[in-house]
Amino acid sequence: MRDAKTEREQADELPGGDVIRILLQQHAHIRDLFSNVKKTRGDDRRQWFDELRATLAVHETAEEMILRPVAKRTAGEAEVEERNREEKAASAALAELEKMDVESAEFATEFNYFEQAVLAHAEREERQEFPAVREGCDRDQLRTMGFHLQSVLSLAPTHPHPKVAGSATAQWVTGPFTALLDRVKDAMRGGSMRGELSRRRSFPGSREARRPIGATEFRRGGGGGSPRASSSVVGALQIGAALHTAPIGADVTRRGAEHADGPAPPALPPQPA
Repeated sequence: MRDAKTEREQADELPGGDVIRILLQQHAHIRDLFSNVKKTRGDDRRQWFDELRATLAVHETAEEMILRPVAKRTAGEAEVEERNREEKAASAALAELEKMDVESAEFATEFNYFEQAVLAHAEREERQEFPAVREGCDRDQLRTMGFHLQSVLSLAPTHPHPKVAGSATAQWVTGPFTALLDRVKDAMRGGSMRGELSRRRSFPGSREARRPIGATEFRRGGGGGSPRASSSVVGALQIGAALHTAPIGADVTRRGAEHADGPAPPALPPQPA
C-alpha cells in the first residue's frame, strides 16, 4: 500500500509542469483529505468532506479529459476502459455520500468502503497508466498535458455527475456548463465559499491556486448585488459551445483560455481516433 509521502517523493523526482508530477501530488493531497474527514466531527467533518468531494470531482474530470485520451494510445483501450469504469462507480458512490449525514453510522461505513476503492484505483493508475503515458510521450508533450490539466482543474465541476463520469467526450461537451451550475450552487450555499477557497489554496497543481481570486467564485456586482460569473466561467462556456462543432484541440482550448485572461496553451499531444 502506497502512502502520501511516497507519492510526493515520486512527484518531486519529475520535472515541474509534468502531468504525472501534478497527478501524483494530487493523489497525495486526496489521501490527506480522507484522513482529515475521518479524524474530525460535526461541521469540521462536513467542511473536510465538501473539500474532498470537490477535489475528487475536479481531479477525475481532469484525468478523463486530458490524461485518458492519451493513455488510450499508450496504455491501451482495455486499461482506459477499466479506469473509466472505476471512476464512474466512484462518482456514483460520492453522489450518495454527499446526501448523507456525515455523523451517521451509514456514512462512516460507506465512506470507509469508498476510501478503499478510490485509493486502490489511484494505485492502479500509478502502477499501470502513469508509466505508460510517461513512456509514450516526450517531455514537451507531458508538460503540454500538464498545462491543459491545470486549465481544466480551474473550470471543472465541483460535484459528482455519474451520468457523464467515465467519458472524455461527455466531459468535454457538458463539463463547462455543469461546472457553471455547480459553482452557482456552491455560491448559494452558506459557507461553501470557504471550502472552495481552501481547496484552491491547498490543492496541488491548480493553476488557479497561483493567481488572484476571481476565476471560479461569483462576485457581487450590479445594482441589485446579484451574482455574476467571472470571465473564466464565460471562457469555459465558450469551450463547451465550440466543442459541439469542432474537434478537441488547440484552437478550441485557446479561444476559451484567451477569454479567461490566460496565455494561449500549446496543442495537445496526438489523440487516438
